[in-house]
Amino acid sequence: MTLCVLGNSHGVCVKRYVSGRAPHLDIDFYLAVGSAFDDAGFELEDGVISSSSPMVRQMFAVTSRAKSTKIRLADYDGFLFVGEPAFRMHLNVNRYGTEKAFDPAVQRRMIGHAQYRDYVVDMVSHGSGPDLLRRVLAGKAKHATVAVAMTPNYTQSQFQEKYPKRRNASTIHAMYDLADDALAGHFASLGVTYLPQPRETMTEEGYTQERFRRDETHANEDYARLVLEQWRGSAAAATAGGAAA
Repeated sequence: MTLCVLGNSHGVCVKRYVSGRAPHLDIDFYLAVGSAFDDAGFELEDGVISSSSPMVRQMFAVTSRAKSTKIRLADYDGFLFVGEPAFRMHLNVNRYGTEKAFDPAVQRRMIGHAQYRDYVVDMVSHGSGPDLLRRVLAGKAKHATVAVAMTPNYTQSQFQEKYPKRRNASTIHAMYDLADDALAGHFASLGVTYLPQPRETMTEEGYTQERFRRDETHANEDYARLVLEQWRGSAAAATAGGAAA
């Protein structure tokens, strides 16, 4: 199976893992920094996705093995989105949980509400990332699978640096569980598999363990390995389900 990894700089950990530890894997990459997705202008024509953004085209050419600026969808049996369209989702979970309801008692009442679920789904429904996903779904081969991976959360030290006056994260894990549930349902309705942050990379409180971080923003190759394991499991399940049908 030939996999195409799409997304922003959060996908670099997967590219590093493949280049350094698993060069035998048949994986191609089309990655661009998050800011490039702000106005990417993706178009689909005859099964090929192109971008009107010079920055996106340049970065696609740098990261793809054919040095191509365009994504030929028929070349791939699977697509894995990393960073997009779930970009900043971890930031929004934390922000909603700390700024909108700093009081833990209020958080516990709020996390079961439809309002929060709607907020989570809305964050992955607008912009160039979701637009790229829609074009992949519209132009891919019928058998090709599509999955979206959650962006990893902060480490505890990063969270406390970001929110120095809001250190009570007693419900962050619960909010992640609800976000995962909402996103899984949303993406399933599109025919897409949602891959939550691997639980073995998280602390009991819901933060990312330090050993899975490459820098203050991005995960490392150990994290990428687990995401690819998730993807392989989801792809195998989807293939088996298709055969059964």
